[in-house]
Amino acid sequence: MDVTDLSLRRIKVLELRLRIERVSSAAYRLVCKPDRPPTISNGADAQLAFVLGLVEQGRYGEVLGVIRLSRHIYKKSSDILHGRSGLLNASSIVLDEWEFVVSRLEGFLDQFVERSEVDGESAIVIPAPAGEVSGQVASK
Repeated sequence: MDVTDLSLRRIKVLELRLRIERVSSAAYRLVCKPDRPPTISNGADAQLAFVLGLVEQGRYGEVLGVIRLSRHIYKKSSDILHGRSGLLNASSIVLDEWEFVVSRLEGFLDQFVERSEVDGESAIVIPAPAGEVSGQVASK
């Protein structure tokens, strides 16, 4: 395994972490509707619970499972990025599994946004991850 491949894997870990932070921040803003952004961040780990506010009550079990896995990924990604883990060279299989979980997490946000657009609520812009052309629109 060459250095380039290892670097790309660490970049993928960082990307997944940022995507989790994006969803948790957006969920917080959509559920709580604060007048201004918080001055102190409680971290994505704590804000992930707000994803529950984006779905119907019948889906809570499914969402809680994805939140739990996302919190695990968030913690492990921190360990990897800060060198506190023996998993410094995360395998492509692990990264594929993490990608699947984060995509499911993002799906809850996307579904909420789609429902809100149909309901005709006013919109706020949710910043897009790096590399995407524009942000998504979500209900305010």
